Amino acid sequence: DHQASSYCRDQLIRYAAGDISSVFASPGISAGAFLRSPYALGGEPDVQLTLHPWDKYGRTWTTAYEGIASMEIANNHPRSRGRVALRSARFADPPIFEGAYLSDMNDSNALLWAIRKMREAASTPPLSDLVRSELVPGPHLASDAELLDAIQCGPKQFRSLGRPACDRSELAVNHLAGTCRLGDPDDPHAVVDLRLRVIGVRRLRVADASVMPRPPSGNTHATCVMIGERAAQFMIDDARGKTEV
Repeated sequence: DHQASSYCRDQLIRYAAGDISSVFASPGISAGAFLRSPYALGGEPDVQLTLHPWDKYGRTWTTAYEGIASMEIANNHPRSRGRVALRSARFADPPIFEGAYLSDMNDSNALLWAIRKMREAASTPPLSDLVRSELVPGPHLASDAELLDAIQCGPKQFRSLGRPACDRSELAVNHLAGTCRLGDPDDPHAVVDLRLRVIGVRRLRVADASVMPRPPSGNTHATCVMIGERAAQFMIDDARGKTEV
C-alpha cells in the first residue's frame, strides 16, 4: 500500500545516506547460535537459535512495548516422523500430510532445554541490560507442562484473538525437507535414487530439499543450491552418455 511504500522509500534514503538506524542496515537476523542439546543424536548441534531485532509474529502489543526482539528456537534434527500419502488417484487432489510434530518426547525435551538456554542468555549481560520483560511465552511459565502447552498450542496471549484453543499451525518453521528422500533403490523409504531419479518412473527427477535423507544442522539454502547443481550435472552427463554417479 501507499503507506508501506512511503515508509520503505524513506528507510532506503536513510540507508543510502549511511544511517545505520535504517531497517535496511540490518539483514533481519542480528545473531544466531547452534547448540547441541542433551537429546541430540551424535555430535551435531540439533538446536538453532535466531535473534530477530523485530517482532517476527507481528502481534499487537500495548505501546509500552515498542522495542521488541524475537528469539526463535528450532529443533533441526527432530526424531518425530510424519507421513505424506496420496489422497486419491486424481493428481489435482492435495496429498495427505500428517506432521506428527513432537510425537517423540526427545523433540519436546530439546525445545524445553532450548527455551531455558534462551532465558539464560537473556538474563546474562549485556542482554540483561536491554531486556525489560519476556512477552512470549512469559516468565510465569516455568514447568515442563506449562512450556509444552505454549509450544504445542501457541501462547495463551494469542488464543483470545480468534484462534482455536490449541493451534498447532506454528510447530513447524521453514525449510521443510525429506518427503522424497534419496537412497538406494532397495531402501523402502527412498523415493529417488543416487542420481535424483524417481525410482520406478522414467524421465523424472526431483531436485530440492525434499530429497534430503535428513536435514542439515542449519538453514537449507546452500544445500538446495548444491542439489540443483548436482541435478544439472547429472542431466548433462546423461545427455552425453555418461552414467557414473
